[in-house]
Amino acid sequence: MRVMSHIRSLGPITSRKRYFMLFEQSVWRLAPVTCLLILVLAALLIKLDFFPDYQMVRLFIDDPVEITFAEEFGL
Repeated sequence: MRVMSHIRSLGPITSRKRYFMLFEQSVWRLAPVTCLLILVLAALLIKLDFFPDYQMVRLFIDDPVEITFAEEFGL
């Protein structure tokens, strides 16, 4: 009985709030939304045929003078 009364007399423990603890709840709420957004954007990029390599090859094909110049000098 004395031990319990002593514990009750101590009162509540004061805790220090860490700086990142304030953002922890927001980060975990936004994580699924962020993953979903990444998946949607990746699907859109694949559907729209976004390939930067294709654009670079197209530039070389459209200008055959540069290709000939590059072939002669081995560039």
